[in-house]
Amino acid sequence: MRDVQAGQVLEWFLELEERLSELMRHVPYSENTEEVSLPRAAGIILEAGSLIDTVFRETMPTQASRGSLTMRDYRPHFEDKFHLSNLRSLMFYWPPKYLVPFSGWQAAGAGGEQQPSWWRAYSDMKHSRISSLPQATLGNAVLTLAALHQVMSQTSPFWEPLLRREMIDSNHIHVANYVHSLTTKQPWASEVVTVESALFSTTLGSKRFPERIADLRSWVSSSGGKRLRRFLGVF
Repeated sequence: MRDVQAGQVLEWFLELEERLSELMRHVPYSENTEEVSLPRAAGIILEAGSLIDTVFRETMPTQASRGSLTMRDYRPHFEDKFHLSNLRSLMFYWPPKYLVPFSGWQAAGAGGEQQPSWWRAYSDMKHSRISSLPQATLGNAVLTLAALHQVMSQTSPFWEPLLRREMIDSNHIHVANYVHSLTTKQPWASEVVTVESALFSTTLGSKRFPERIADLRSWVSSSGGKRLRRFLGVF
């Protein structure tokens, strides 16, 4: 994937994020509204899911026909590389909540491959948006867009476009050196850098948000981006 393509995907993400923010102004996001089906959520799920599919397909090293690749093909490569199944993002929505959109991305076992709910919704809606409307929930829209945010934050072609958009918070680290350390696996890759948008914050590199959200405020006092600090009231 070329830099210009990554930049186009990023701009598309930002437009989808605006649409989701507008939707949540009318239907506030909470545990009580996660399962609410909304026609406007369907478009967000379909477009964000398609972008994830495209990024995976274009960046995955393979000799097979890229058009035939599925989530089952993507998982061994991207899970091994990015450990997405336990990557936590914070949503800038009160009360603070972690999102782990790839948590259901498990290896095939006796019960077969387990796919995230938002991916199943995207796959089903590709074939029939009307019959799959019950899966067009606000929760799936949030998770699909959070998943796209995570994929972009971990995938190197996006780092330059994210820097140009000032979405990578360096936490006082020299970003050029940090990005080089990520690609060459040097010690600086263990420092904390966050990728922040209007709705989401995701860590970049090996250090990640603490497992318990109750520990996040103390973690942010020594780490984390400026938007995250303001959101949690840490100055």
